[in-house]
Amino acid sequence: MIYVKRDLTKVDANVLAAAAAAAAELDAITDEAARKAFIKANSGVWTAFRPALLEMSHRKCWYSEAFEAVSRYDVDHFRPKGRAKISQTETSEGYSWLAFDPNNYVLAGALCNQANREYAESTVGKANWFPLYDTTKAATLAARDISSEAPILLDPTIKGSGDLLEFNEAGEVHPNSSLEPDYQKQVDWAINLLGIRQSQLNDARRLYVRPYRRSIETYKDIAKKAPPARTAGEQRSLKGIAEDLIEASRSKSPFSATIRALLQAEGLPQFIVRDELG
Repeated sequence: MIYVKRDLTKVDANVLAAAAAAAAELDAITDEAARKAFIKANSGVWTAFRPALLEMSHRKCWYSEAFEAVSRYDVDHFRPKGRAKISQTETSEGYSWLAFDPNNYVLAGALCNQANREYAESTVGKANWFPLYDTTKAATLAARDISSEAPILLDPTIKGSGDLLEFNEAGEVHPNSSLEPDYQKQVDWAINLLGIRQSQLNDARRLYVRPYRRSIETYKDIAKKAPPARTAGEQRSLKGIAEDLIEASRSKSPFSATIRALLQAEGLPQFIVRDELG
């Protein structure tokens, strides 16, 4: 996971207008069943945001940084539009008033967004989870202020969320080892809920990073030599490998967070580009 700027200037004006109109119409409905029916009947409002959300993340899932080629992306409501599991034992009424709010939309691969066990030993996927550190501060339809909420889920639109994660050589993601133990447990829970530690995804990260590991070994072997001792071919290799590593760390590349973690661990932070922060 890396930071994704939710840039609504990329959204077609007609799509934004349709969302605003639907939100206003929903706000006038007071009956709970009627509100649910209206939201369900107007799912096309949020799916129309998919092209713009794709552009914002260079066509990557906002949670996993994976490219979807043969399965669909979901437009996920970060705060669930229906009932929300705010703890292991508590369920709230959810955030129906945010059903048509584009600031609540996240682009997610289906296996990150939907509960499943296809590539995991236990159920993973966000589904209707939205756990909070303090459930007494959960917003409601009657009291909609979300500013006091502290979500356990990692939000890719908040800078620094990706820094809570680490990646190992098997492609697995874990909480940052520098975090306090209790905080690590909550981040680990968030990892499972967001479906970013599944065997197929782990394998994809591992296989993607493997050639870069070999390139780094080559780079280090050559870099040990004093410049006069390097051949012209070795000089070209150093330059080419450096360019490849820089490119792989950019936000448009798949699994750029994993590449950045590798570069940091290998003592090559100078090749890390965090262009999404610009």
